[in-house]
Amino acid sequence: QQQARLAGLKLKRMCQVPGCTADLEAIDKPYCSVKRICPGHMKADAIPFASGLMRYCQQCGILEPLSLFDDFKRSCRDSLCRRVKRPAIKEGRVRRKRPASFSNRWDDTANATSCHMYAG
Repeated sequence: QQQARLAGLKLKRMCQVPGCTADLEAIDKPYCSVKRICPGHMKADAIPFASGLMRYCQQCGILEPLSLFDDFKRSCRDSLCRRVKRPAIKEGRVRRKRPASFSNRWDDTANATSCHMYAG
């Protein structure tokens, strides 16, 4: 990639899922290009990776291990838990930014989910 940049060539923005050849620039959906995932994989129930099965979390905007999801929900338990716990946002209140270590939280086993949602 670095050699292509040095040569002045523009690299295609491709889906981050191994084996997917979707050109995200041709899809014309800026969100897909920013998150580097095609609409098909964004909606997939499970995506095979070397590290195991993954699913795209709509709240976090990243691929996460399938074990962090309840049934066929599109948001992980952590993000659902944060939504339930956070107070209603009042007018004029600034939203907090996510911590820098947020995207790698499944690598740390000490950060186990403490909030359990009732699937009812």
